[in-house]
Amino acid sequence: MNLKKELKKRVTPFILATAISGTSMATGAVVAKAEVKNKTEKDINVEETTSTNDEIPKTLTTAQAIAREAVYNSPRVVSKKEVIEKSLVSDYFDTKKEAQDWIDKRKELLKDNYEITNEEIVTSIVKEQVGDSIEIYEEFDNKEDALLKKAELESDINNECDLEVVEEEEKHTIGTTVEFEKSFNTQEEAEEYKKSLEGKKDITITEEVIDEEKVYPEEKVTDISNDSLEELENEIKSVIDGIKAEETENVSYETRVEQSQSEETVLGEVTEEKISETFDTKEEAESFIESKNAEETDDVKFEFEEIKERTETSKEESEINEVVDSMEDVNSVIESLKAQGYIIDSYDVTEETKTIIEKIPTGNVIIKNSTKFDSNSYFEANGNFAIIKQGNGTVVVWTLESLSEKEQASFKDSFLKANFDSSIKDSNFEFISGNGEYDLSYLGNNWGTYLINYNDGTIVVECDKDRISHLNVGTFENEFVEKEKTISQFRISGKKYIENNYQLYDVKGIRKEQLYENITTYYATIYKTKKELNKKYLIKGSYVEEKEEISKKYVLKGTIKKFEEKEKYKGLIEYRLIVLTKEDDDFIEEKNPDTGYDANIELCSAIVLASTIGLGLTADFSKDKSKEKKFVRKR
Repeated sequence: MNLKKELKKRVTPFILATAISGTSMATGAVVAKAEVKNKTEKDINVEETTSTNDEIPKTLTTAQAIAREAVYNSPRVVSKKEVIEKSLVSDYFDTKKEAQDWIDKRKELLKDNYEITNEEIVTSIVKEQVGDSIEIYEEFDNKEDALLKKAELESDINNECDLEVVEEEEKHTIGTTVEFEKSFNTQEEAEEYKKSLEGKKDITITEEVIDEEKVYPEEKVTDISNDSLEELENEIKSVIDGIKAEETENVSYETRVEQSQSEETVLGEVTEEKISETFDTKEEAESFIESKNAEETDDVKFEFEEIKERTETSKEESEINEVVDSMEDVNSVIESLKAQGYIIDSYDVTEETKTIIEKIPTGNVIIKNSTKFDSNSYFEANGNFAIIKQGNGTVVVWTLESLSEKEQASFKDSFLKANFDSSIKDSNFEFISGNGEYDLSYLGNNWGTYLINYNDGTIVVECDKDRISHLNVGTFENEFVEKEKTISQFRISGKKYIENNYQLYDVKGIRKEQLYENITTYYATIYKTKKELNKKYLIKGSYVEEKEEISKKYVLKGTIKKFEEKEKYKGLIEYRLIVLTKEDDDFIEEKNPDTGYDANIELCSAIVLASTIGLGLTADFSKDKSKEKKFVRKR
């Protein structure tokens, strides 16, 4: 046998097999294969397959055994190279950093044994539920509103709805108030009608006897006339007295008088009246003349002279008598007078001392001059406070200015001590203040609205007569302690005067009037209207009529889940590895020629070489020799 040829034939397959073993061992036990269908879509679908551990030698001894088998069986081995592409895809992360951390960790695991072909962060828009599901229960009067509300909720793209509209029936009783009002000529008829209303629900009846008045058409009584108005009025009175004498208990008359007069006029004498007026401006004077000329009639005429202009000078002199608190105030007063146009030739300043009495309030109240009134609708009295009482319980205190809590307490104590109204003892006091209208119905059913006004020491109270039982009006004032105090003041005395030059405009003229004498005749027409009274019995009130009704309602119910869109991130790694696979076992064994070559030496050399290569490729393998696979050389 040719030694070179034999070594090439036997050792080369051995080395190749050993390299394949080392490469396979470095890939790991499980590889996830991910298929990325579309990286730009929201989701990435991943298909994972798992390889078995039988394909990968786990120890160096096993790899060397496989190498020996490859040497002895190398004539049967035909190999090919296969490229396997794989990918890994993560779950969703909330941040790009988390996705990048995932990629970096996988790259670290793969870098020694695989070729990384691609890495990227895939952004997806993902909907996530916000909070718990919301229970919906809402009632509607008609189905259309319920369906509209359902459609409105379902139209929100962020809602996941499970809703339905259910029709339900509801029975209820409706009460209708019936009001009645009838009048009868006799009391018996009224009582009969009241009996017919017995048994009605929530009935209220009011009875009233009224006088019904029948009014007849107005009729003319007489016409009278006289040249004397006084005599005419006496005749009118005589006729009316005669009509009134015809009245009875049930019959009365209303009279009406229409009066008129006619006049006849004759010429009289002409009178003249002098006119003399003075005005501050020429325009006023001219306006006066124009206004008088406008008053002219056929009987009244005006004649005016030319307007005369004259100049007048006035000197107004007055005393200076001012008291101030300091010399600075003296100068201020003098300068102020000069600024107003006054001329001051000289003035004197005298310092004076003065003792004054200061009033220091103590917080106590003095009540006096209290006047009590019985029930009425209008009250007017002098004072600065009013107390309104209505039945038992609360009383209302009115003052022009509001009182503090301390002043209110002092007022109450002082009023009770004065004992002006024994019916007010331990009542609750309600304080109000200021002019205006007050609605006090919140104090009870027997209270109403009160109009209270104060003017120059007089209080006026107006209200419905049945809304007040007592009214107390009086005066009160705070109590003070007097204290003496001495102060210094400066009195300014002297004379001041001011000169004024002004123009005046005089208007003089005559008013002429033609007088007439009038002859008057007076006329009167008298009418009467007959009125007749008859008794009527009035029954009025109300009752409630009930009837049962069935109404439908529509209920929208179900649940709503709220979602919101968020950006999520997946990590993607694509990598590949290259493996050699066995393709064909067909082989016809070749007889080895006897060349004197020791095949055992050849085998040992090849194993040493292969072991050295395999040792470098399989550094991470497990060294558990209990799981080694033993091979037997075939002869």
